[in-house]
Amino acid sequence: MIGETGSGRLGAESIVDRLAEVLLIQVLRAHLLEHQPERGFLAAIMDRRVNSALKVIHADAGDDLKLIEIARAAGMSRSGLAGRFKDIMGEAPMAYLARWRMLQARDLLSTTRLSLGDVAEQVGYGSEAAFSPAFRRAFAETPGAFRRAQVP
Repeated sequence: MIGETGSGRLGAESIVDRLAEVLLIQVLRAHLLEHQPERGFLAAIMDRRVNSALKVIHADAGDDLKLIEIARAAGMSRSGLAGRFKDIMGEAPMAYLARWRMLQARDLLSTTRLSLGDVAEQVGYGSEAAFSPAFRRAFAETPGAFRRAQVP
C-alpha cells in the first residue's frame, strides 16, 4: 500500500482502495474469531441464514419485498426467520427493511437531486404520499425539510 500511495502510477488509487478493503476484512475476520458476538449486525453476518436474509434486503430493498421471499432466500419459514432474525438483530426483518429503506432515502436526499417521488420509488414506496409520513416518523422531519437542511 505504501509503495502505491502517491506513486502516480496507472491504477494506483484503485489498488490502494482494494488493498484497504482486504485489510479491513482481515481485521474484522481476526476480531470475529476472537470475539464472536451473539447479537447485532456482526452476529447476523456470521449466521448463514440471517446473512442470506440481509443480502436480499440490502440488494432488493427498493422492490416490493415480502417476508416469505426473504425467508425463502434464507431457506427458512417465515416464522422461523422472524424469530431468528429478531433474536440476533433485535428487530423483525420487515422493521429492519423499513429502517434500511429510510437510511437509503436519507442518503439519496443528501447526495442527489432526485425528486421526492423518485427517491420514494427507489426505496420501495409506491408514492411520495406514502413515503413522506414514513420518513417523518423515522427522522422527525419531512424529506423536504431534511434536504433543505443539507449543506450544498
